[in-house]
Amino acid sequence: MKPTDPGNEEWKQMQELWAQSHPGRPAVDEILSYVAGRSEEFDRKILWRNRREWLGGLAGIVGLYIYMNMVETAVEFVFGVSMGVLVIGVCVHMWRSGRAGAPVDPGLSRTQFRESMQEKFERQIRLLRAVKIWFLIPLTATGAVTAWVYRTGEIAPKDWFYFPVILTGAVIAWFANEWAGEKSVREDWETVRRALDDGELTRDDDPDA
Repeated sequence: MKPTDPGNEEWKQMQELWAQSHPGRPAVDEILSYVAGRSEEFDRKILWRNRREWLGGLAGIVGLYIYMNMVETAVEFVFGVSMGVLVIGVCVHMWRSGRAGAPVDPGLSRTQFRESMQEKFERQIRLLRAVKIWFLIPLTATGAVTAWVYRTGEIAPKDWFYFPVILTGAVIAWFANEWAGEKSVREDWETVRRALDDGELTRDDDPDA
């Protein structure tokens, strides 16, 4: 049963209350249509983000393959293997956890529909917040250990670049995910929340939006 079906009393009551308290505002069926559209846009955004992550992982594996053909010491070999395990682990984790999830069932009650929609967005926020645990900390630790081992032995000029490059990449990844990425998801959820709670529909083609 869809929320707008005649037999869904909860949605019917909501629509009647909405019409009384917000005259001239969108009806429930228009709100649902709007929310569904924003939800689909969010799903597409997550899908393309995950594809970019996979392409990045593929590029990392290719780079590591080239690197492993150039290793000269046991430390370099262990470093390459460790990075390879990390990259593959990140790709697997993104495949299992990075998806936006199945579309929210429109047959749910109004309360359940809103809760499910909120969970959809918060799932992505939790994933972004956890990036430092499942990616950035292992990446930085691997670079730090490698740099320390090199410090105890003969250091080639190129070896000085390992840790700074890894640290710089970790900082950029943290900013892109846990700051900019989370901010973007929260803005998307706020748009959907305003539609569900306040009936505020922001149209791209509306100059007053």
